[in-house]
Amino acid sequence: MDKFVVKLSDDSVYREVGSVEELANVLGTCPAGCVKFHMRGNLNDFAEWVGKALKKDAIALKLKQVKLNEANPEETRKKLVEILKQKPAAAARGRWG
Repeated sequence: MDKFVVKLSDDSVYREVGSVEELANVLGTCPAGCVKFHMRGNLNDFAEWVGKALKKDAIALKLKQVKLNEANPEETRKKLVEILKQKPAAAARGRWG
């Protein structure tokens, strides 16, 4: 599996992650510049990696719906982390399969 390289706004490496859980933890503490870097223009690198590398399409679709709030990247970060920390619906209902 490919690791995701979380980068700072100057394109330098902040951290590498290999799971949804690790990404949620890093996004919860990284500088706002990381969020801006990975969501500049029409990009959403987080959604792309979660969908393509981790094959977590449902999570990727939710992440893709989040748009960068340039004026308040902290709001964007909170939305991303909230999605990444959600439990699958089946697990929430107590059904494992």
